[in-house]
Amino acid sequence: MKLFLFPYLRYKFVNAYVDKLGNMYLVSTSRSKKLGSTEIDYINVLESGYLDFELQEKLIDSFKNCNSLKPQEDITKDTVMGRFMGFKTYSRAVKGLKLIEISWYYNQGYVITPTEKKKGHGYIHLDKQKINSNEDALAAAVRRGIDASRITSE
Repeated sequence: MKLFLFPYLRYKFVNAYVDKLGNMYLVSTSRSKKLGSTEIDYINVLESGYLDFELQEKLIDSFKNCNSLKPQEDITKDTVMGRFMGFKTYSRAVKGLKLIEISWYYNQGYVITPTEKKKGHGYIHLDKQKINSNEDALAAAVRRGIDASRITSE
């Protein structure tokens, strides 16, 4: 019943940023009345060399915390990743980072969308390379998404 009263419970997503060393930053999201889905100040960090079960645990925790904090309601230069990485702008904070969007849909499961980062365009979703997954194979699917993501230019 709750799912029909609160449509945002039928869909959640987590942004996974990965640096050149293999460190991963999982950023939970929430619904904003003005901006739609937006990142919130709940970030799980996995240091390079993490195992699949550690990735799985952090992903599940990140999804559980989607919609748990109030998101920003206005577009500003002060972003979640900017604050976390110690930069004033999003573009500086994510320089050299791959992005993978990990979505969860009620009655469908998980969808991992790799991206391509291009100068002047930001992150472009590679919809033709989406990977469907269930919870049991989620870590392996995310690793495939990381491999499919690329930085063409910054």
